[in-house]
Amino acid sequence: MNANRLEELLDDDMEYEDLSKWEFIALLRNRFIDHLVKGDNELYMDISTCLGCNCNEPVCKFIGNQSGEHFALYFELKGDDIADIYHCNLYNNN
Repeated sequence: MNANRLEELLDDDMEYEDLSKWEFIALLRNRFIDHLVKGDNELYMDISTCLGCNCNEPVCKFIGNQSGEHFALYFELKGDDIADIYHCNLYNNN
């Protein structure tokens, strides 16, 4: 849950979820803070399935180790490159 690591991984010139890299990192940082407040010190990742706009495409679901609260991110790929990352609001949460 270290948003600083994202600074190294994300491309400065790309937008993610129609936000600048820095706005997107701030959005995720706030999510991480919400998880910390709920007692989480780790997020587990699981693969789930989008049930909405990217129907049946895989999404990465992140689950708090104490709270069980979760959110999902869809990674849009073009070839081997990430073209976009955005939240998936309708996914299989089993």
